[in-house]
Amino acid sequence: DLTAEMRLTSTDTTGRRDQVQLRVERRFEEGVHRTFLQVIAPAEDADKALLAVQSSGQPTEAFSYLPGLRKLAKLTSGRSLGFRGARVTVQELLGLELGQYDYEAEGLAEEDGRPVVNLVFTAKSELGLAYPKIRAALDGATLLPVSFELMGTGGEVQKRIRVEKTEEIESRQTLSRFAIEDLAQRLTLTLEMVDVDYDRGLKDAAFTEERLKRTVSAAAAKGR
Repeated sequence: DLTAEMRLTSTDTTGRRDQVQLRVERRFEEGVHRTFLQVIAPAEDADKALLAVQSSGQPTEAFSYLPGLRKLAKLTSGRSLGFRGARVTVQELLGLELGQYDYEAEGLAEEDGRPVVNLVFTAKSELGLAYPKIRAALDGATLLPVSFELMGTGGEVQKRIRVEKTEEIESRQTLSRFAIEDLAQRLTLTLEMVDVDYDRGLKDAAFTEERLKRTVSAAAAKGR
C-alpha cells in the first residue's frame, strides 16, 4: 500500500498561481486497487474527497459525497473535477489507469538526449476512460516513464506530462515530480509527491463509503 501527500500547483497565462494539497492512500491487491483521496489544504476545500475502486477489466467505481444533500455521487474515470482553477479527471488522480488500456510499442526514439521506447496505449471503449489514446516514452535503459501525451477523441494532444524527478523511496522507484502542460485550459501545472510511505498496513476501513461520508461531513461542518 501507499500513503502520500500530493501538491498540485497551477499557473495560468497571466502568471497567477494556485495550489492545493491532497492526501492519498492506496492499497494494491490482486486485480483490485483501492484509493482514498482528500484535500487537506486550503482549508476551504477540505470537504473534497474521493473514494475509488479499480478492478481489472471493469469500469472504475469512484464516489464523492455531497453533505448538503446527504448523497453519494458516482463518478466515472472521465469525470473532471475542479481544484483551485485547474480541472483534473478522476483517471489522472488515479495515476492514469494504464493497466486498463491495450498497448503496443511504436519503436525507439530519442528524447532530451537519451534513448526512449515509445508506447501507444489504446482505451477499451467500455471502460469509460477519459483519454482514448495515451502516448508514453520510457527510458531506454531503465524502462521508467519519461513523458506522456494524453489525447482526445480527435487525436489531438490535450495534456503533456513530463517526469521531472524519480527517486528511490523505501527501495521502490517512485515518480515524485511531474510538469504538466494543459493545452485546453492554457495552464502549466506541477505535481509533487511528498511524504511518501509504503506498506503501512492500511485496513479495509480506510476505503469505505462510511469513511468518505464522515470525512466530508466533518470538514463541511468545520468550514461553516
